[in-house]
Amino acid sequence: MRSRTIGNSSSALKNNIEELHSQAWLPKVLIYTSDCERHRKGVLALMQRLPVYERPPAFKRLPTAAWFLAAYVRDVYARINELKAAATSIYGTILKIDSTKKVTKKLQGLAASTASWATNIGNERGEIVLSILTSSEAAVSFKKMADGLMLRFEKAGQPPPPVLYTDRDCCSADGCSKYKDLFAKWPNLEVHLDIWHFMRRLAVAVTSESHPLYGVFMARLSAAIFEWDESDYSLLCRDAITKDEPAKHCRRRARGVARTTSRLCSWYFLQPVTH
Repeated sequence: MRSRTIGNSSSALKNNIEELHSQAWLPKVLIYTSDCERHRKGVLALMQRLPVYERPPAFKRLPTAAWFLAAYVRDVYARINELKAAATSIYGTILKIDSTKKVTKKLQGLAASTASWATNIGNERGEIVLSILTSSEAAVSFKKMADGLMLRFEKAGQPPPPVLYTDRDCCSADGCSKYKDLFAKWPNLEVHLDIWHFMRRLAVAVTSESHPLYGVFMARLSAAIFEWDESDYSLLCRDAITKDEPAKHCRRRARGVARTTSRLCSWYFLQPVTH
């Protein structure tokens, strides 16, 4: 059940397990009815009285999706200490914070409409360091989150992360980001706008996703900002590769402010992407 609940609703889980049960039940019914038919023919061949065969057991429907959800919740509660320990043992040196409304729209029952934003903090390995639900993205809503995260790093003896990437509020008119204030115990923390949202801001300023050349524009923009790791790319190029292979096997890094600015402002940005 644990593996089948990843990314699935309780209804999908119930339907999948019911299908597996039916796949196991049907062959057994066929075997039973075939044996009965074989026995019947044997009895007739011996001119004996035919017995009364019992009907095979009917397929038993599974409980409702709500039952599966309740069973899953009980399983989680039984491992709550283990899960808390695992969730609070994740750290990182490069953090990324982002918020979305898509998750909160999936809240059902009494939890529906109790939160507007789901905010996640991840590390450089793609692991979730912390996740909370809030009613707004204001600094006051993130205060407990920031204090708890700084305390976690401090108690574990982990060095403060030097960089925090965000989709907004990386700077302000007075030169101080709200995240610098929230993570005041990390005085050397640098707050930057992450590259993906930087690219989105450029794209919104010049075109839209419905434009036929939107994909081409974003590909040129990505090539101007990122470059493949030379050692990874040279090893990969020893074999015949497709255009999708580098993204699967090669590391990427940003070219840096000076080189990126030069490429964005030069004729290179309009040329075909080769490497």
